[in-house]
Amino acid sequence: MSYLNKRLPIFPLLYFRIFLGLILIQLLARYFYYDWIRKYFIEPIFFFPHFNWDWLKPLPGNGMFFLFLGLLLLAIFIILGIKTRLAAFLFAIGFAYQHLIDKSNFLNHYYLVFLLCIILCIIPIPDSKQITRIMRIPRWSIWLVRFQLGVVYTFGAIAKMRPDWVLEAQPLKIWLLMNRDIPVIGEYLTWNITAYFFSYGGLIFDLFIFPFLLYPKTRKFAYSIVLFFHIITFLLFPIGMFPWIMVFLTPVCFSNRFHYRLTTLIHKIPIPPTPLSQRGARGDWNFYLALVFCGLQVILPLRHFLFPGNLLWTEEGFRFSWHIMAAHKSGLVNFFVKENGKEKIPVSYNSILTQRQLGQMTTDPAMIWQFANFIYLEEEKKGRKDFGVYAEAYVSLNGRPATLMIDPNVDLHSVSYDYFSSTKWILKLED
Repeated sequence: MSYLNKRLPIFPLLYFRIFLGLILIQLLARYFYYDWIRKYFIEPIFFFPHFNWDWLKPLPGNGMFFLFLGLLLLAIFIILGIKTRLAAFLFAIGFAYQHLIDKSNFLNHYYLVFLLCIILCIIPIPDSKQITRIMRIPRWSIWLVRFQLGVVYTFGAIAKMRPDWVLEAQPLKIWLLMNRDIPVIGEYLTWNITAYFFSYGGLIFDLFIFPFLLYPKTRKFAYSIVLFFHIITFLLFPIGMFPWIMVFLTPVCFSNRFHYRLTTLIHKIPIPPTPLSQRGARGDWNFYLALVFCGLQVILPLRHFLFPGNLLWTEEGFRFSWHIMAAHKSGLVNFFVKENGKEKIPVSYNSILTQRQLGQMTTDPAMIWQFANFIYLEEEKKGRKDFGVYAEAYVSLNGRPATLMIDPNVDLHSVSYDYFSSTKWILKLED
């Protein structure tokens, strides 16, 4: 306890606060630049809310535009250190709200952004006007940020310790082939050995990069590898801002001397002629909140081991578990209604889905179940009675032949999808 509560210079957290805020602004700017607010929240007719929270809907009218403008203002507050913890809390709530509206918009780095904002709420970080007064904070505050980054890398490595990744170099074989038209190097990306090089390189990187960043003698070398690895993945694979988030936040693992020099340039804090003040924000409750947070970040990524079968296939426990770049799925799903034991009648409501939603729904059992229940309500409005909704979903995982994923004889409206136990109507993948 004395080790974790020892007071250290606050400078690594100032770096974290400023660069997290800059990342948030860049992330939000992409929503405006690519018109994602309209595409994701205004134009769609149907949504796939997380946890089947059907009550979770976008704000009416132009409400979502105002929400994102508010988030942009909060990100500026975070950068400037104005009511930092309150701004981070409100940002986390608003960002989580828009993210939970539709599963098809899920990205691992959106979840990471939410967690980093929660960390900013927990750690006793002062506002900018207090920096010259509160110069030291508990060591655990800095390590909480480092811990979260380490969780991403560590569980990312665990996710890659699967036969598809290790033995078949999948899904990297598929993704590298998609880049075969790149000048000069495109031909080399089609080689099998290239896919295995990337597969094992990614596994080794995720497994060892975090401890190497923490160890002073290997830190510079490790960060050069971070730059190389994430720039390459950004250029080759469509994984959004995740590489840049890790590039700009992993320096939190650097020494206090590095952060002090950088912070004095940004905040124009004069070098104190005497030792830094030992004063700091009190609050043991922050420490206990941090312990709970750490516990959840270990438990949640491991929950998929409670479910039988291949989680990349069933997706039970898949989200919020850092299975980054672990699966490539493609599929086709057809829906049917069946009245009073009669023949199945095909129905199609795919036209109401966006291309993004349709692409995600065809390979996700939970989303297929949600959409089947929507179809039931629509057919019921048309006067249909005593009927069920069925689905035939053929899915290919990491280059395998397409096979049935859902029992086609199960009325999806009559069954439930349980987030805490195995779903019986999802057919297991036979390898």
